[in-house]
Amino acid sequence: MARPGGNPDFGTKYKFTNGDKPIKTKVLGIRMTPEELKQIKDFFGSDYSQKCRDILLQTSMNQTTIK
Repeated sequence: MARPGGNPDFGTKYKFTNGDKPIKTKVLGIRMTPEELKQIKDFFGSDYSQKCRDILLQTSMNQTTIK
């Protein structure tokens, strides 16, 4: 249950900031087997989602086709 008086500083004193980085709001889902995901996680480590995102963007900018 919320506090009856609320927080008068909410939205003025306490604000979320993302700096100059754009906020990522869209989702792209890729279906793969658990073994494929494990292989990607083992190869890229804990930052695998960002590395996959970078590879997709780099590939699309180079207009390279993958078969």
